[in-house]
Amino acid sequence: MKKKIKQLPTEFRLDYEKGDLIIKEGDFGISIYKIISGQVEIFIKSDGKNVKIATLGPDTIIGGMALLTGDYTRRVASARSLEDSILEVWHPAMIKNAFKAMPNIFKLIVGQALKNLVRLNKMSSTLSLEKENVDSGKTQEQADEIWAERKFYRKKVNLECYYRPVGSPEENKLKGQIIDISKGGFLLEIDTLNSVEFSHLPRDKFILDTELKPDVELNATAQIANISKGEKDDTLCLGMAFKTISHENEKRLGFYLMP
Repeated sequence: MKKKIKQLPTEFRLDYEKGDLIIKEGDFGISIYKIISGQVEIFIKSDGKNVKIATLGPDTIIGGMALLTGDYTRRVASARSLEDSILEVWHPAMIKNAFKAMPNIFKLIVGQALKNLVRLNKMSSTLSLEKENVDSGKTQEQADEIWAERKFYRKKVNLECYYRPVGSPEENKLKGQIIDISKGGFLLEIDTLNSVEFSHLPRDKFILDTELKPDVELNATAQIANISKGEKDDTLCLGMAFKTISHENEKRLGFYLMP
């Protein structure tokens, strides 16, 4: 008679005390966590600092990338208990078969949602790091190098524009609003959803199309120098530095900036 092999539980609960590290960035892991009670801080290391990404509470999930990869993967962020907390731990075996049974369209939606989450986390960490630098009286060296070009008179404007990543087809264009402009660059206000569709990080380059006034177009290539939160919760402000602009477009901009 064959012995019945005892299966490991696919889910169980763990207690964490305040300050306990739940997940460490860079470690391999496949477990997925659901917060039952307590508060958990998600953070990453950047330039030797802990940069906070989010604070999560009950009924939220940690470690969802394991579902997307279906295999061992490095953790993209750390998780630490901010207070005594209880987490339910799921082994991917628990949901792997259910995920496989999903129609392909639902698999695509789940996979895209997780990828978007990773991109938003990167954006969030960039904003958090820049805020720390401003609060401490420091600025990012790479932003200084780019933004140093913008030492010109800046004109307050309200120009609707379209932009797209360099090298991408024209149908990938995104909408934005230029709120000030100079010979060296401009400040672009965008919807945060734009950063889900394409990377919006310092040094990312975009092709810009706008109309300075009726029948006077401006086309150029610009690069993100810095990022800040917009006045509304669902907007971002991108400090953009011109990288490639034709002589004709430079003349148009010059005349437009004249008092």
